[in-house]
Amino acid sequence: MAGSLTVTTNGGMICVTGIGFFSDACVERHFEDLRQVALMTRPRHPRLKVVIDMRASLVQSASTSARIERETRRIWARDDRIAIVARAGLTRLQLSRIVDGENHRTFETIDAARQWLDAG
Repeated sequence: MAGSLTVTTNGGMICVTGIGFFSDACVERHFEDLRQVALMTRPRHPRLKVVIDMRASLVQSASTSARIERETRRIWARDDRIAIVARAGLTRLQLSRIVDGENHRTFETIDAARQWLDAG
């Protein structure tokens, strides 16, 4: 299954949706877009709130996983709140290893993720 990564905003919240298995080109385009969205959002919302919906994504290759980890560390600040939504299993385990820190959490539902983001 060809993968896709999209970035949108909803008020001050950044929303990322991932589907399938990501190619290198897909990841490169995604992080170019995400950097721009973060740069445009941060002046109005210094502490970014991000929900990343990966319920329809697959376990990624080790090289893709490493690249995602590198790129996210370049974009997110320590105080940004990142909520990752993924189904239980290997994908969720992989994502929890990529994104760590006090203000990063994984969830099984969008509602739980949004509640956590709204509380902070």
